[in-house]
Amino acid sequence: MAAKQRQSDIRYTSPICTASQAARLAEMPVNTVRAWTRPTATRPAIVHTIENSQRGWPTVPLVGVIETWSMRALRKAGIPMQKLTRVAEQLREELNDPYVLARPLLFTDGVDLYRRDRGDLFRIEDGQQPIEQVIQNYLSRVELDDDREPKAFKISLTNGVELSIDPRFNAGRPSFERNRIPVFAVLGALRAGEPSAVVASDYDLSAEEVHAVEVAPKWLTEVA
Repeated sequence: MAAKQRQSDIRYTSPICTASQAARLAEMPVNTVRAWTRPTATRPAIVHTIENSQRGWPTVPLVGVIETWSMRALRKAGIPMQKLTRVAEQLREELNDPYVLARPLLFTDGVDLYRRDRGDLFRIEDGQQPIEQVIQNYLSRVELDDDREPKAFKISLTNGVELSIDPRFNAGRPSFERNRIPVFAVLGALRAGEPSAVVASDYDLSAEEVHAVEVAPKWLTEVA
């Protein structure tokens, strides 16, 4: 996607959560994610944000959420921060693409870094190819469109219930992937004391879907 197109694409321009909420989604310390959103003397910001005039309002667009998840996956796998930022910057310059962490183009098997090129993966250091199955979990939360652009961020709850964060629906608030019902509506009804069976009927959800929200981790309430 050309830079001009991104200027009007809500995946890149519409803030849908705060840095704190992005940290919750990626299960990372809030201070770490906030540091990623700020440039330093040696690197630009790792996670893209949009300026907001109101303090406390969302600043992180969908691509920033996915960049946070990508950083989390690579860091949790043991890739040193210095190496990761160096390689990311090299790819940004080589491809003239500031969003390489949101494609995603970088993968790891827990030992080495790999880059995707024309659909195949190659090790950064020597070009060798890994076994694709090793890195499939890395893609489990990112939904891509036909152009390999990030389209949505997925959240898996119990019983196979899938939520989606997609800026095209409910201003990017977590929603049921099946019917786009926002999670905050279900949580609000449950907090108000509505029986789960009534909530399921009112929102055309299954008992399993409502139960998955009831027993979801606390952070879901914070990002919903």
